[in-house]
Amino acid sequence: MFCLAPMKKAIAIELLAKPDQTLTTHTQHVIEIARAIGERLQISKELMDRIVLACLLHDTGKATHAFQKRMRAAQERNHDPSTPPPKTYPHALASFLLTFALENERYGKQSPKLAAAAVLSHHSPLHATLYQGVSKSPDWHQEALHQWLKQWLQPPEVKRLMSLLNKNPAKWLHQEANYPDGSRTLMQQLQRLPVQDFSTVKAVLCLADWLASAGQKQPTACFLTDGGKTLQQYRKRKSFRLYRYQQQAHRRRAEQRLYLHAPTGSGKTEALLLWASEAERILYLLPTQATVNAMHLRLQRIYGREAIGIAHARALLELGQDAEEAPLDIRLFSSVFATPITVATLDQYLLAHLHGRHWEMRRTLCRHATVLMDEIHAYEPYTLGLLQAALERDPPARLAVASATLPSFLREILGDAPLLTAGKNFWQQRRHRLSIEHRSPYDALQEALCYAARGETVLFVVNIIPLAQQLYQQAHQLAQQKTNPPR
Repeated sequence: MFCLAPMKKAIAIELLAKPDQTLTTHTQHVIEIARAIGERLQISKELMDRIVLACLLHDTGKATHAFQKRMRAAQERNHDPSTPPPKTYPHALASFLLTFALENERYGKQSPKLAAAAVLSHHSPLHATLYQGVSKSPDWHQEALHQWLKQWLQPPEVKRLMSLLNKNPAKWLHQEANYPDGSRTLMQQLQRLPVQDFSTVKAVLCLADWLASAGQKQPTACFLTDGGKTLQQYRKRKSFRLYRYQQQAHRRRAEQRLYLHAPTGSGKTEALLLWASEAERILYLLPTQATVNAMHLRLQRIYGREAIGIAHARALLELGQDAEEAPLDIRLFSSVFATPITVATLDQYLLAHLHGRHWEMRRTLCRHATVLMDEIHAYEPYTLGLLQAALERDPPARLAVASATLPSFLREILGDAPLLTAGKNFWQQRRHRLSIEHRSPYDALQEALCYAARGETVLFVVNIIPLAQQLYQQAHQLAQQKTNPPR
């Protein structure tokens, strides 16, 4: 077995993972963070063993002459910025060679190569032609690698790995052969790994690697601490009194599923947050980018900016306007649902089940999250079908579905769960009045202006653009006469 901390031995040539960090230090940090993530997500010991193996060897491919030369040059700051840096061998591919061999030794040739696949793809998707054009073997720094491996592994394992250094891992991946599962290449076999297990191993490896590279020592940036207490403090500051159905939602916070039926403006969001108050990770799903943006700002006021991420097709623009740090880094963590609370459009959730970019992180973190799904009535049948399949295939840890319109067929599609309904007084309230006018729009405009003069908000809708422009001009002139121009 390998050690969880390197044995204290002098290394003649210290390998670098980054210009300012040794491979030993980076590896140690990644392993520590991965173990902390595994504990928070309650990942099984069997999978954690594979995760630690992946973390241990994920950057061993940096033990090449070209990569170390590049790191030394960056360290000494003598690289000419006008010339491109020297090409290096893909370190994920080189690391895969050693990980695959050690995983074979540990778990047998027939075992799924979860750690090897995660290491191979920890900087790119695991697609059929990955590294297919690489024709050479890594230019290993054999002496330094040998000394580094001796820190972590037993002598027979070190000897086995060192005997493989002349192999071309890309050729190994794509060479045709007959495998027991019917695969024609090793790459095909890796693509047929158990989805949940593979996604878990890769997700934890990548998150730990990202956090360690950002200088973090613990995965606290991915988990909510005292969310219930934070929500309670916000309520006290705002002097919010809970409605009866909100109190009921809070009392049901131990239940794994919930349907919430309440009209718009009755406090559905607060009820959902009260139900999820003890969660360490929350994914809040809404149908449109506009509603996501609004909820993103709303939750920031409750939990603070650092705790809230946002994920939709234009999230970079939204974050770029507001970010104090590099927006791409913020977007990366938001896009994979790695922030403690992520507000996202439903399509971002579905992409995790359709193998979109970073699907492994999204899917794993969804599996271990409390998902709050609001405005469920807004989706067409096709999207609901995809959602149904996703929830059946890989359900989240907890799920609450809320809507002002919650027909019985939706509950049948999404599965059985307790139903919590707002009181009758909420349903008797009228927030809007709708009037379809058959008279002249100019006559109707006069009445609309009377409502506006009383302080009411009026939306006047016509279906012809020139007519809308004419009505606006007339309304503006009439309002100016009353020294109250419309907005």
